[in-house]
Amino acid sequence: MNSKYHYFIRIFFLFIVVNLCLVCGGCKKESSSGVLGRTICMKKICDDFEDENWKYDRTNNIDSRYYSANGFWWGPDGKKGSDSSNRGDPAIVERIPTPKGGKIKSTGALKIGTNIPDDDNRPTQDDFCTIGYEDILKCKLVRSDQPVFVVRVLLPPFNTWGEYYSFGFRQSARSDNTPKSYYPSIWLYKNPELQTDAGSYILPGTYLAFRIFSLEGLKPIPYPEFYPIKQYGWWTLAIAFDENGVCSYYAYPGTDASALTEENKIFDDVQFMKKYGKKALLMQYVHSGLFSLGYRPEKSNANLRFAIDDYEVWIAK
Repeated sequence: MNSKYHYFIRIFFLFIVVNLCLVCGGCKKESSSGVLGRTICMKKICDDFEDENWKYDRTNNIDSRYYSANGFWWGPDGKKGSDSSNRGDPAIVERIPTPKGGKIKSTGALKIGTNIPDDDNRPTQDDFCTIGYEDILKCKLVRSDQPVFVVRVLLPPFNTWGEYYSFGFRQSARSDNTPKSYYPSIWLYKNPELQTDAGSYILPGTYLAFRIFSLEGLKPIPYPEFYPIKQYGWWTLAIAFDENGVCSYYAYPGTDASALTEENKIFDDVQFMKKYGKKALLMQYVHSGLFSLGYRPEKSNANLRFAIDDYEVWIAK
């Protein structure tokens, strides 16, 4: 009787372990190519926008959010008069045929843009977000996973942006040192406004900007690093974390994922610490991703539209 009892106990725990492995591992797909040495693509938290029925439903408000049909994306309801204090979502979220020059064999991409003026509580920035990765994976994306987040972005000609505009590719992360989220991100700016102790000034031109965060008190403070760019069209952007939680930022024109190598790294947390003598926040886990549009009603082109394609997440194990 005793041996039978122990036998069933062992079977029960084996069943639990196998199911946990299926939950956290069933979303992985091994690839011989990989990205930056990471060979496992987390298919359940990727989106290639190939589904012709991909839709974003702004008619159904659930807890001050609107959702895409596949349940992976959401936008905050920031309308004036609503219960939400969020910034709001892009007015234009639409699946389109992949624009010219996009990724080979891609047939669908996502167009995003805003209306100016809009009717949000904060009519200067819109957010378009993934749901929490853990909600889908049933396990966190932690530093030992060494996650890499990749997307292709179509930038309109810079002379059409108006006097000011910004587009952000961002990840919501947590660090050991603060309970608050911080947002490692790659931004594209037209004529960014910089703040100094002496006041603010405009940096003319179009720039890639990488936001690195340092802890001051209990608050994560962003430090943008600007790099001028001249080329519009399709770009590949990537945000990568290593086993120590150090973040690196990659960007290059084009959509070929095989071209994403260490040569495309433009900035990282280590360079930030050497340059500014400040300690960068180190990622403990990544919660979700988002895209942001920043604009000024009096300075921005109301008809500006961006496109994104092949949102991918890769890990090392």
